[in-house]
Amino acid sequence: MVFDLVALRQFMHRRFRIAPAKINLGAGLVDDLGLDELDRMELLMYLEQRYEVEFPEESLNRYESIIELIIYVVLKKMEQAIPQ
Repeated sequence: MVFDLVALRQFMHRRFRIAPAKINLGAGLVDDLGLDELDRMELLMYLEQRYEVEFPEESLNRYESIIELIIYVVLKKMEQAIPQ
């Protein structure tokens, strides 16, 4: 599984009007990108739909940066790939 950072940048630029250059791995969702609670919810919904993963309800305030979201998605996809 490959995480598409370019697609994430495009989504965030279109939806939240954030300059793509500001959207990097270490960017804080609130501090650096200025996302409010509703914005973060929309971001999680986008990731859930694009990568077919689910974030727990408490995730809204758990993940503080882009890299934390990417790590979660990659780990969930790895779990899904392991036969039960």
